[in-house]
Amino acid sequence: MGTLQDLVKVQAELSKSLGHDQIRVNITNGRFLNIALVNSAWKDLPADQKHAKAIEIARLAYRSYPSRSALTAVSVTFAIHRTYLGFFNYDDTRDCFGFELPQLTAESSASNPTLAVH
Repeated sequence: MGTLQDLVKVQAELSKSLGHDQIRVNITNGRFLNIALVNSAWKDLPADQKHAKAIEIARLAYRSYPSRSALTAVSVTFAIHRTYLGFFNYDDTRDCFGFELPQLTAESSASNPTLAVH
């Protein structure tokens, strides 16, 4: 139950700070925090601006997660979700950025390359 409360806290903090409500937050293996911003305007940013926004979001999520000492990495995905005719679903999650702890605790992301970009 504690993990669920932690994830709800992260989602609420992100939503409040970003002014965007469609945010999915989950944890994998207790070490990888995953953030998906669904149908956000940031999906259309140029690559360098999208990377900058992703690290900003990852750092905010990391700081907001009460059990952050257990984390290894945070990923941020700019996702698209569409539903057609009430039951056909389409998801596009190609824009994913992964960040390891040194990148999340550093003051500047300029010297820290991303873990993964898809």
